[in-house]
Amino acid sequence: MRFVWAVVAFVLATLLIGAGIAQRTIFLGPSAQQTELSVEESAPYMLVDGAVLRENPGQQTLLIRGEGDIFAAYGRTADLEAWLSDSTYNSVALDSDGASVSTLIEPEDTADDADESADGDAEQPEGRNPVGSDLWLDSFSEPDQLITDMQLPEGMSVLIAKDGTQNAPEDVVISWPLDRSTPWVGPLIAAGGAVLLFGLVMYVLAIRHQRRGRGPRRKGPGPMPATEPIDLSVEPAPVREALEAPGDAEPANEGAPEEKKAPKTERRARPMRRRLLVLPAFGVAAMLFAGCSSDSWPQFEGASPTPSPTQTVITPENQKPPAVTEAQASRILKDIAGNP
Repeated sequence: MRFVWAVVAFVLATLLIGAGIAQRTIFLGPSAQQTELSVEESAPYMLVDGAVLRENPGQQTLLIRGEGDIFAAYGRTADLEAWLSDSTYNSVALDSDGASVSTLIEPEDTADDADESADGDAEQPEGRNPVGSDLWLDSFSEPDQLITDMQLPEGMSVLIAKDGTQNAPEDVVISWPLDRSTPWVGPLIAAGGAVLLFGLVMYVLAIRHQRRGRGPRRKGPGPMPATEPIDLSVEPAPVREALEAPGDAEPANEGAPEEKKAPKTERRARPMRRRLLVLPAFGVAAMLFAGCSSDSWPQFEGASPTPSPTQTVITPENQKPPAVTEAQASRILKDIAGNP
């Protein structure tokens, strides 16, 4: 019966440990959710509404690919729209169904400028380079590929461009991280290790019980000699003495080998038991190694809330937002000090 329990424990331990490992390998989902922005027509600028970046919770990662220098900046939506009021740009926002939609916006005085350029009275205005403007809360510039992390609050948008004359890059991807925690990996592997240890103990006990149940084994008698006719003319006394003499010495000779074989059996059993006891140590070590991560155990205290900025100063209802932030003012002063 102990062997049966050992086999059942080994099978159950294999299933538990296999399920725990599978959650961290083949059943592990993607690490991020991505959305690719598309535009119908090319334009020098692309304005991405902050609602598009806040479509999913978590930190927003903006990936922009294109040839040449790539520029991206974020700021207040009203400031960006005012800066682009006389330019043609693509505005990306969410529609009523929650999908991102691109709209090509042209300035209102395009028709007047077209008439003036046709008459030769005016020249086609050159695009403005957005690099170095004081309106941006923060800006980024990289060649060929730009990756930046941000978490825009409500009322903010992102501007994507090159130098204002070339078309803005159209390969824009927004990604959000996904929760990849596997809280049942640790309990499954721990339970599998405990069941494996139980199975090893039952296996050792079963072998020990089986060896004890057999009892001491002695060497069996050899083959019987062939029968021969008895000579009745021989006196019985010498025959009896010849038969009894080796029988009396036989117990003394058989006792010595029996006593010498017992210690050898015990010496052979001890290394085998030591090897079997090493296996649970490896199982416990593997269990501790696999369950060391905090994501592999359930959190019973509840999910920690995501920190969000809160107002420390109560402002009046009719007060307008400041013209520049502290970071903008610091950057403006540095530019003025560097360019006397």
